[in-house]
Amino acid sequence: MSRSGYSDDCDHLALWRQAVHRATTGYRGQHLLRRLRDALDAMPVKRLIADAIKDESGDVCALGALDPTVQGLDAFSIAEHFKVAHALVAEIVYMNDMAWTHRYETPEQRWVLMRAWVDSQIVLLTREEWLQRYTARFIVRARLTAEQAAACARAESFEVLSECFEDDPEGAADEEMSYWEP
Repeated sequence: MSRSGYSDDCDHLALWRQAVHRATTGYRGQHLLRRLRDALDAMPVKRLIADAIKDESGDVCALGALDPTVQGLDAFSIAEHFKVAHALVAEIVYMNDMAWTHRYETPEQRWVLMRAWVDSQIVLLTREEWLQRYTARFIVRARLTAEQAAACARAESFEVLSECFEDDPEGAADEEMSYWEP
């Protein structure tokens, strides 16, 4: 069995794939994937190892790029560390360690493949979805009415906000609320 916990035993495969889908497309999963994309882009040397978070030379796997201090090798402890679903971590670990092995990739090729895979998992929001999540954040965090939240959304320029917070309408709302007096 690998770090991901995946095996050739395919009992309940459809249920597992659904769990991976929900974990990947949910808010926490999308947030982690965006952070992972940014961490991969920030790596000074674009190369990823397999089968460990970090090796003795300092090279890291994909999740190690996000946080090289992660303790534990199994997907459960890594998921707990990042506060995301085990299914998401297992999938990321599998993609990093095993999905590309038939190509006998180099660490540099693994980085390219993982970066492309992470990008493919990030859900792009329509303008309507972005604004809906932006206003919902005001309702939840600031306890505004739907009308008040909609007024906040209209007051801000969507183009300006979505440029800085392209995939994170909640972050845009939090940033706006940080200027409010308590």
